[in-house]
Amino acid sequence: MAFYGTTQAGSVNDFNSKAVWYLYVAHTYDGGAHWITVNATPNDPIQRGGIFLGGGSQIHRNLLDFFGADVDRFGRMTVGYADGCIGPCVQSGDDARGNSYTAYGSIARQTGGRRLFFGADQTGTTVPGAPRLTVSRNGAMSTLTWSQSENGGSSITGYKVFRSAGGPEQLIATLGGDERRLRR
Repeated sequence: MAFYGTTQAGSVNDFNSKAVWYLYVAHTYDGGAHWITVNATPNDPIQRGGIFLGGGSQIHRNLLDFFGADVDRFGRMTVGYADGCIGPCVQSGDDARGNSYTAYGSIARQTGGRRLFFGADQTGTTVPGAPRLTVSRNGAMSTLTWSQSENGGSSITGYKVFRSAGGPEQLIATLGGDERRLRR
C-alpha cells in the first residue's frame, strides 16, 4: 500500500496547516497482522501545508489526483505520484509554507529490503543505491545536498565528492556517512 502522510496532526483542509507531507509505503508479510511502514521520500517532501480535498477559494494543493502503485515481477514496489514540492520547496525548513505549484509526475521504486515475493528476497549485502542529488548556486557559492540512499544492508561510512569540468574527475571532498551537504 502507498499513501501520502504527515506526522503533523490537524485538518488536511487547513490552508495554514504546518503539515509536511511525504510518500509512505506499507507492506505486510503475514496477511495484515503486522505492517512495516516506510517514508519513501524522507528528504523530499511532496507537499507543504494542507492538501485540500475539496474545491473552494483557498487552493493550496497541487497533487493533481494522480497516484498509482504496482509490484514488479520481483515483488518490488513502484509508485507513480504527483509531487507538488520541488526545487527550493524541498530544501526549505519544516516550518516553511508554500509549494512549487508545478505539475510534476514522479516515480518511486523500491531498491532494497524485503520483497513482496519471498523467492526474490536478496540474501547478503548489495551495493548501496545512488542518492538523489540537488545542486543550488548563489553567486560563487555552490551547495550540494543529497538524500540518504538505500544502504544495501551495510552502513554507509562516508561519501567522496568528485568534480569534473570536461576532463578527469578530481576528488574535492571526503565526508562522513551522516553528512549529506557540501558548500563550496
